[in-house]
Parts: sequence; structure tokens; C-alpha cells
Amino acid sequence: MKQFDIFISALRDFETFDKALYKLPRNRTALCHALAVRLMKVVENNDLPYFVDMSVSESRSRKPLVPDILVHDRNGKKYMAALCRNDYLTEEEQKELIRLASENSHTLFLGLSFFPQKNYMLIYAAGKEIEYLHFSRNTLTCEAVRVKTARQDQGAEEQMALKLKI
Repeated sequence: MKQFDIFISALRDFETFDKALYKLPRNRTALCHALAVRLMKVVENNDLPYFVDMSVSESRSRKPLVPDILVHDRNGKKYMAALCRNDYLTEEEQKELIRLASENSHTLFLGLSFFPQKNYMLIYAAGKEIEYLHFSRNTLTCEAVRVKTARQDQGAEEQMALKLKI
């Protein structure tokens, strides 16, 4: 099972069993913990040699991006890192995800906006750019909506849009 498929499988389980957490006040930590538990179950079910931990720093710099969820072997090999928010990720957080992804080609770096008030979550898949995907709470499917290119002057209608059902 591929890294992204593992994340989507965990999101499906999370949405099926843990959506009551959206109603809690100040719920981001509870949401992250529940998603980490779901990720650990998927990792274990696929016999992967990784652990799932929360709030493990990715950098030794003064202003590190600390992922809310890190899937790793606890000896330096990182499998997946997710930065979770209730709202949009900032431009700086997105740039940092891209930087980390470029320095760690074997690690999947993701951002996730839970959007408790909406019927979807926004996934930010980092590579050389950020690919934006919607995870539907109704259908439990993921659809790529656009890729943020390096050209800031390029309009959304000119950017690549993919239609994927995962």
C-alpha cells in the first residue's frame, strides 16, 4: 500500500468512527490524535515497520515546522508527516512543506485542513509544488482540485486540475 493510500484509508476510518470530535470546542488536538490512532491501525494492518507519533520536530532550525503527526521508524527514517489545522494552512507553512519534501524525497509531506464546518477536508500534498485535494466527508473519496504552481501570477483556471477518484 502506498503512502498516500495509507493516509486516505486512515481518513476514511477517521471520518467513519471519529466525526463526533468535530463538535468539541478547541478540537484540533483531539482530531489529530484520533487521526494518528487511525493511521497507526492502517500501518499495523499493512505490517509496516513504523510508529505514529505526534508533534515530533522535523528540523533543528530556530523556527521548525512541527508536524502534528509523524510516521517514522524512530531512528531517523521518516515515512510520512502531516501538518493539521482546522482552517487553511498559511503560505509559510505551505512553503515549508515544499522545502521539506524537496529535501526528503522518500517522505510524504502533507497538510490537512479539517474544516469542521464544511463537508470536505482539504489535503495539501507537497512535492515541487502543492497539490490541493478535497476529501469528501459524504462519499469518503478524494479528488484533486488543482496544483499551486511556482508562477504566482497564473490564475486558478490556468492551473492544472485533475479529476481522481481514490
